[in-house]
Amino acid sequence: MKLVRGLLVSKEPRHLRELATDYSLSPSGVSDILRRLGVLGVLEEAKIKNRRCFSISLPDDEAEVLSQFFRVYEARSLEERAGRLSKGAYERLSAMDEMFSFYATVKEGEE
Repeated sequence: MKLVRGLLVSKEPRHLRELATDYSLSPSGVSDILRRLGVLGVLEEAKIKNRRCFSISLPDDEAEVLSQFFRVYEARSLEERAGRLSKGAYERLSAMDEMFSFYATVKEGEE
């Protein structure tokens, strides 16, 4: 999904290896995604200085709908991650509270 979004918002066509590096994917993985986009008929290929570069070609209204989808997807993904972090932070603070209480109890017993 990140690769498709990257192609969608990119101003310039992108080379396969550049996409692989930018999205931490293998070149063969990127090639597979590009092949699938080609089958859908939304991939454009251009030759730039002996390199095959790719971009997504959609009508403006479809590109806008897809952009909105990615915005919603990213917002939900961030909410989900924030929820997991909040739960983890709460659990860590609870554990710290327990450790502090234990320490305070031990300290009181020494006095």
